[in-house]
Order: sequence, then C-alpha cells, then structure tokens
Amino acid sequence: MRRLVAALLWAGALICGAAGPSRAQDAAFPTRPIRVIVPYPAGGLVDLVTHVVTDRMAQKLGQQFIVESRAGANGTIATAYVAHADADGYTLLMITDSHGVNPLFYKDLGYDSIKDFAPIGLIGKSPLALTVHVSVPARTVAELIALARASPGTLTYGSIGVGIGQAASITVATSRATSSRKRGAITSTPVGRPSVTPVGTATPGTPISANAVSVAWTR
Repeated sequence: MRRLVAALLWAGALICGAAGPSRAQDAAFPTRPIRVIVPYPAGGLVDLVTHVVTDRMAQKLGQQFIVESRAGANGTIATAYVAHADADGYTLLMITDSHGVNPLFYKDLGYDSIKDFAPIGLIGKSPLALTVHVSVPARTVAELIALARASPGTLTYGSIGVGIGQAASITVATSRATSSRKRGAITSTPVGRPSVTPVGTATPGTPISANAVSVAWTR
C-alpha cells in the first residue's frame, strides 16, 4: 500500500497529499490527530507553508494536524521515516523538488521515491530567477554564457546544498551552455560539477553581497 504524501514540489509545483488509500474511503476519517512531517528545519519556508496549509485542513476536517520537523540529509531522513510509517493516512510528508533528484545523489535511500508515495494535491508554484553579482559584466543569459566560455573558471555560483532545485538548475544550465571542450567555464561549491565552482553552503544572497559568488538562482 502506498504511503500518503503531502508533497511540496518546489521546482515546478507545490503538491499536497491527503489521506492514504485505506482511510480515504472511510467516511469517519480522520478520527485522531494527523502528523505532517517536514524534512527541513522549523521556521523555514517549507515549515511555514506547511503550517498555513495544515491550519486550513484542520478547520476543514475538524481534526488537529501536528507539524513535526525531521531535518537532515536533504530531506531523506524525514522521507524514509514516513516511507516506513503505517500507511493509514495519519502520517503525511511535505517534500520539495529534492524528492525527485535525491535518488541521483544517494545510492541507498531505503525507500522508492515513486512507488512508496502518492502525491495528491497542488499547493502552489515557486519560480527561480537567475541573478549575478553587480560586478559581473553580463545582463542577459546570452552574455553570461559568452562570458563563461571566454573566461573558463573565473565565474562561481552559490547554492544552499546538494540536490536542491537551485543547484540542479545551475548545473544543467551551465553544462548545456558550455561545450565539451570548455568544461570548467563556471565553477561551483558545494555541488562540484564540471562547469561550475560552488563556494559555500550559505544562502546565495550572502556570498553574492560579499563578492564571493558570481551567479546564483533565487526565488
């Protein structure tokens, strides 16, 4: 039986899941409080959105929703916890786009990102904006690509962690923008990819203002 997921899918859409198959067909559901597991720290954007959504759900269903943060390992700790919980609709999960890319970064997750979960509700969308430091002489994507090709290794980008939407997006963008002969055009930390140099795990805005990062994706 597939677990129920309250899924928050950042890169494209925010998705919310409701009850599991066995309870969704029960007219009395829910008969007790429902836990919603958030795979990121309390007080963050995902946590805040979860509280807003669950407050409305509690009013609608007449039952308490308990939000619980289980941060770590890019969301895989919380996801594994929910994957092994009873599939009765009383343990939900909020996920981001990392849910889809984690299988590419981790060999053994202990769960199947597709088979073990059932996303069932759209919450919203969150676009990404490509930004550069004011010192970078590029004001269009075409100019940025040309600059990266002309001066390989001189540009850097920042991201807040491995496997997140921003890191994956910049990696794909730079790999497509640079030819196979010009690998290393943009460098990145902490997501070391052929064409990018990451320089830290702080939020993109901080290193950019400190002249440490050339490029970053922001929301």
